[in-house]
Amino acid sequence: MRSEQDLAVLRNEGLSDSEAVRLALHEAAELRRRKSALRLEAEAAAADPDDLAEAQRILRSAEERIPPTAWRAPMLDFARIIYNPNLEQYLDRMRPGAYGLDSSTYHLVRARFLYQTLGRAAAAPDFDSAAAHLTRLRAEQPGQAWVHGLLGAALAGLNRADEAVRSAQRARELLPVEADAFDGPEWLLNLATAYVLLDNADSAAVYFDRVLEIPSWFSIQVLRVDPLFASFVRTPQYERLERKWRGRSVTMPRRRDGTAPPG
Repeated sequence: MRSEQDLAVLRNEGLSDSEAVRLALHEAAELRRRKSALRLEAEAAAADPDDLAEAQRILRSAEERIPPTAWRAPMLDFARIIYNPNLEQYLDRMRPGAYGLDSSTYHLVRARFLYQTLGRAAAAPDFDSAAAHLTRLRAEQPGQAWVHGLLGAALAGLNRADEAVRSAQRARELLPVEADAFDGPEWLLNLATAYVLLDNADSAAVYFDRVLEIPSWFSIQVLRVDPLFASFVRTPQYERLERKWRGRSVTMPRRRDGTAPPG
């Protein structure tokens, strides 16, 4: 969970800014004593998606060294992908608070797991819980891109198309790639994901293509093997993307001095 996301939730829990900052700094110090989350993301992205044993080794290493509350969304998505279809162990250990102070993240992650294994109806209660909580947070923290982005994904899971697209677009506007080369692509991908959940392959292809043009952890290989995108992968729109992006390597965003941003 990002520090801005932690702080927003901590304030929402009634803590003062100084208390919230102190807790966030404590978590950051704890994370520094473990291997960088960013480095593990890069390792997982660079692994051949067809070599699931190597990808599983990388993620098991991550799970041993990084607390779940410090996992970024790409790490959770890699877990969804490589452990599919045997996600029972993950679902069994998921509890509110497992992925940070914000319970909406828990519900959204759980909903995605259920969606890819059991379908939309099984995931609907968790999508609904995430949407309800995120709607309250949006009223209290209207400038937070992550709130709008996650709300868009939850609403898409509920097939509330207009609301979902508005929220996902708002996240992209609040944190564009031009302003943040590391987190910006995540909200482009989030918008594409919303369109997949809404069965709009044309719009999904547009935003998948845009995110594939930007250095990030995402690649055409990840798109191909992610069960959440299975319906899209069966479309002509995906086939066109596959022809365009096949063989392109993953390039992580870097700072001006040539180093990767910290995890």
